[in-house]
Amino acid sequence: MRAVVTITQMSAYILLTSLVRFFFRVECKCSSETLEIIGKGKGLIMIANHASRIDHILILSSFSFGTFYKLLPIRFMTASNYMSNPVQKFVLILLGCFPHKTTDKNYSSIEKSIKLLNMNERVFIYPEGERVKRVEHSKPKRGVGVLSLESNYPILPIRVKGSEHLALEKIILRKVNITIYIGYFISSNEVKSISSDPTKIVKELMTKVYSLE
Repeated sequence: MRAVVTITQMSAYILLTSLVRFFFRVECKCSSETLEIIGKGKGLIMIANHASRIDHILILSSFSFGTFYKLLPIRFMTASNYMSNPVQKFVLILLGCFPHKTTDKNYSSIEKSIKLLNMNERVFIYPEGERVKRVEHSKPKRGVGVLSLESNYPILPIRVKGSEHLALEKIILRKVNITIYIGYFISSNEVKSISSDPTKIVKELMTKVYSLE
């Protein structure tokens, strides 16, 4: 499955990136230090704010191919309602998605995430669990805090700015400017030093995300 997801994601990147960068005027701001640290074959938790349905596409399209390749495969924790349609679910799984919840009472998205991280894959999560247009409305869920306490993987904070109010007319006329800010890696020890309370941890992490400029 790892190879299938990698190939599918690479194909999607090649097909979509030029169009996304052109119509959304996507710009990535990332320190050379962060780029140097990114290494292939290491578990990594990626977190970002969530203002639009296509934030993940905007984020990944902002990466150079070299950086994107080093991050493969990326697995996305996805809301269960997107996995309800069998055909859509099949496509999303090929693209690296896995459900936040299922009908299986024994299923745990935290355990699934840890399993993927232990396989040296990257797990991408929107801690807020829903689209948030304004920072003051942000109410992150405790999941990422729990995951950080139960695992030993670094976190890469990412901020999407400019996708809050997308409109078709603005997109066609190229009047949308998207900036992706990639922060510095936060080590597992740094995260755990914040608190033993997962709610406090995730709030601090999202504060770091929204402070990226």
